Amino acid sequence: MIDEKEIRKAASSKHNPAFGVSGYLAARTAFAAGVEWFKKALWHDASETPEEGEQILYTATEGGEIVDVKVTTTALYAFIPWSEVVRDFNISKWCYIDDLLPK
Repeated sequence: MIDEKEIRKAASSKHNPAFGVSGYLAARTAFAAGVEWFKKALWHDASETPEEGEQILYTATEGGEIVDVKVTTTALYAFIPWSEVVRDFNISKWCYIDDLLPK
């Protein structure tokens, strides 16, 4: 898992002495903020329908707690509407597998 310590370590490894102390602190803060933004931006709300034929990772929740995480290839939502899939499998959020893998 990527935790705060790992983010700080990665941000610190990019130090450029030409920036000076204030530039270094600003760059480190911006790097950490970018990592946090990216971790949140990956995930889509269950109300958003994924593109058909794409592999997704989704979380299922019950009582506000994640009870399952699965990978699936999205189907034809004209046959079974996405809203029904969300309801039947308690999907709370999802992300595209391609967004997780290096390009």
